[in-house]
Amino acid sequence: MKEVDASDEIELDLTPDALEETNDLVRIYLRRMGMVPLLTREGEVDIAKCIERGQVRALKALSRSPIAIRQIIAIREDLNLGVRSIKEIVVFDEDEVTEEMLQNRAKDVTTGIHELQKHYRRASQLARRLPTIPSRQKAREYCRCRFGLGREIVRISRIIRKLGLTNCECRRLIDRVNKTVDTMCSLDRQASALEKKIQSTLSETLRKDYSRMRRKHRIDLEDLESHAGVSFEELRLTQREIIQGEMDAEQGQTRTHRSQPPPRGFHRQKVWQPRASVPRPDPGG
Repeated sequence: MKEVDASDEIELDLTPDALEETNDLVRIYLRRMGMVPLLTREGEVDIAKCIERGQVRALKALSRSPIAIRQIIAIREDLNLGVRSIKEIVVFDEDEVTEEMLQNRAKDVTTGIHELQKHYRRASQLARRLPTIPSRQKAREYCRCRFGLGREIVRISRIIRKLGLTNCECRRLIDRVNKTVDTMCSLDRQASALEKKIQSTLSETLRKDYSRMRRKHRIDLEDLESHAGVSFEELRLTQREIIQGEMDAEQGQTRTHRSQPPPRGFHRQKVWQPRASVPRPDPGG
């Protein structure tokens, strides 16, 4: 096969049909872009607020989940041991980050997580105590415990939001919540399916086997709830709130597109590009 030499002439496809086809598509695209009004200053502010509200809603729901709180508490030990870098955990607004800035930020984050751990311990104590207080016989004590638990939950949420976690770190926490919800859903579905089999079967032996399997799935679900520190229903509500917040933020981001999509077929049609005349293989070569 003959090689293309650098001195060989390159033939460009400059035919009028190719240029006209490309120019028509570009012209249509630019014309349709011009039909859409640009965002005003007020419109940009409204979109920014919409995105921020969605992000805050998702982060607020995440910051009140015991699963995410425990993961964040573990970050403090990872930073102290040097397992993770502070740059992959929190956002830096500065363009140039020095070693001193990294150390100071790591110190602030570990201090904040230490405060978070104290409030979480206090909230756990109040959460265990609240069901043991009679709401009618000891109404004042019950209300005091309940309000105290609410205050601790708000303080925990504020500390987490103040840390300035990166999007990747927030996504990691959300994935952990979603994974736990998926496992709980699987156990709940299996237990519900076994319940239907128990009601429909006529065999006493099968009924006993199904009951034993259903009881095992329920126990596994309760153990998972105990380990997660939250019930299945509460965790599903948290997941829905996170999803709704992400959808609100995404809806605001789609509004930032100030032009309509390209005309139909713009990306699918082959746009003209210079073509080189490559010699075919020489049978004798």
